Amino acid sequence: MHRVARKAGKPMVVAKFRRVEMRRVLVPVTASAPLQVTGMLCRALAEVEQTSLTFLHVAAPDESVESARDRIVDHLRVKGVAHLGPLVVVAAEDPVGAIVEEAQRHDMVVLGPSGRPGFMSAILSGKAEKIAEEAPSSVLLVRNREDSGG
Repeated sequence: MHRVARKAGKPMVVAKFRRVEMRRVLVPVTASAPLQVTGMLCRALAEVEQTSLTFLHVAAPDESVESARDRIVDHLRVKGVAHLGPLVVVAAEDPVGAIVEEAQRHDMVVLGPSGRPGFMSAILSGKAEKIAEEAPSSVLLVRNREDSGG
């Protein structure tokens, strides 16, 4: 799953389904997440009857949750997806653990690139792999064409 995503030269979505029902969708985001393909997928999912999206941001433990929320809400507005669902902001030292914990209340997790240089290979290997393995929900890995190296 992760090798296919890493080698793709075009926008793509890779899925690992654990549940058939996908009414509650979790979308972890960062302030620099590009959200091109992820945003299109979120818009499509939001149109499916009885599907609800929740955006999740994991702030550093030393960061103010309120300031992180303001920053992420602004980012989601700029990307045109803020209206699609509520934003949950948690402070945690372990972002993967926080995402896996929140995933327990959702049917699917949509993981896209963070937007940080060089992070795409990491998210499609270690962190995303750990989330895909540990999350009790289905997982979609999203790759933007522009994310070939970061």
